Amino acid sequence: MCGLFGFFGYRPDMNVVAEAALLAARRGPDGWGVMTDHSVERGLGRLPTPLARSIAADRFVIGHCRLATVLGSKSIQDGQPIRVGRYVVAHNGCVANADDLREAFGYTPDTRNDSEAIARLMCRLPGTTDERLTAALETVDHGGHYAVTALDLELMTIHLRANCMPLWVRRAQEGVYWCSIRPDESWEGCRG
Repeated sequence: MCGLFGFFGYRPDMNVVAEAALLAARRGPDGWGVMTDHSVERGLGRLPTPLARSIAADRFVIGHCRLATVLGSKSIQDGQPIRVGRYVVAHNGCVANADDLREAFGYTPDTRNDSEAIARLMCRLPGTTDERLTAALETVDHGGHYAVTALDLELMTIHLRANCMPLWVRRAQEGVYWCSIRPDESWEGCRG
């Protein structure tokens, strides 16, 4: 399973972000991606500890540590988080009907990553960002197993969902942190 981590708010405690990143890295040995309000970085292999400790952000961090289960290749271009238009998505799970969705909704993917379908659907479905994410998760065939973070860059809102996949959340004065592995008892499970 892949590992997700991140923060949304203002001026995160970068020690908490680093701890979440290193925990999430345990779940994703094949590649990693980190998007912040300052930069986007990707790499192959496990997220390096020095990089996890040097992540810098003011408003958001969206991190993904990949366990490549669908694609035979392990390429930086097929990594996450995935940005399509105003949406940035990081997803743990499989989208079994990604090819069918591409044909039904008439889009050309930028990657070979099946999770791109979620971001593509969010751009095409009607409603608020929350409604679009809900509709996208109802449209993709994920077998009922997923954890996903979706950032709306236009409205600057974050949406976290999980079902039968771990995603732990810690709410603090500065914002919300999340991680696929629970750092301690102060983190609560994310559902729905």
